[in-house]
Amino acid sequence: VREFKRMRWENRWDSRARLLRHPAMGKVLRRMKPPAGVDEECIRPLLIFWEALGPSDRADDHLFDVEVNGQFPELWVFSVSSYLRSIRDDTLELDMPDAAHRLRSLDRLFET
Repeated sequence: VREFKRMRWENRWDSRARLLRHPAMGKVLRRMKPPAGVDEECIRPLLIFWEALGPSDRADDHLFDVEVNGQFPELWVFSVSSYLRSIRDDTLELDMPDAAHRLRSLDRLFET
């Protein structure tokens, strides 16, 4: 898993240039006008990935930061898959009322 995460991260991040490889993701590194009352110094760029990825020196981290060239000093990255893999409980409880409602409706439709 560590090697997979490293390869996926290297596909997304150019460590020499300290930039994202895919231009579409780069929009997170452009400053935007903050909402009224928000201190611009508190704004941090964050990319969230559903896949497992991460730098080799922090293979067990699901939230990490990297130094970037640009308008921000760093980019924060969160890997949902890495986070879910880190949970050591046997079960994971999710509050999903819409999905529960749909499953009940399907059960009524296909009652035997």
